Amino acid sequence: RAIMQMNTMSVINNDMDAAILAELANGTLDTGATATAAASSGAIVSKAIAQLINNGVPWDGNIFAVVTAAFMEYLSQLAGFASADYVNVKPFVNYPGQNAGNEKAPGQGWYEWKGVKWIMSSQISGAGTSAELCYMYHRSAIGHAVNSAGIDSQIGYDGEQDYSWARCSLFHGAKLLQNTGVVRMLHDGSAFVAT
Repeated sequence: RAIMQMNTMSVINNDMDAAILAELANGTLDTGATATAAASSGAIVSKAIAQLINNGVPWDGNIFAVVTAAFMEYLSQLAGFASADYVNVKPFVNYPGQNAGNEKAPGQGWYEWKGVKWIMSSQISGAGTSAELCYMYHRSAIGHAVNSAGIDSQIGYDGEQDYSWARCSLFHGAKLLQNTGVVRMLHDGSAFVAT
């Protein structure tokens, strides 16, 4: 029963992520032509950071990037991302699911690098293609609300039909609040697709 309930919440969480990504896609600022994250030593990242700073977005620890697995793999090839010679906060210490320094401690769900919290998502539009649509944004540029009092999560067993069931429903929505706080990073992740 606990596994079924966790699975229903996972579906709800994915739906929330999809709503937020759909609103981030409404941003109009981007990094220009499609490129890989490692091209020109991460120029796509530098462009996104520069655009946010030039737009007056505060660099206050609330900057996030939602990227594909291919984007992250390209970043990991950059010495400035992966080498302790360049970084004081090691990106892989807080990687999703665990803390690399202490496997019993849960991670934060993101990597940290250049003042940005990097989140990997398989729900990115165009994931695995030459047209991945990744984002860098300030937390206050996007809004998401959940009617937490209206969450309906139920689990049960039907003895007559001999099956267990679980369901969860809620009302939520996302909205782009500040266009200047979101930069779309047009990324080519096609090299990481299995052939």
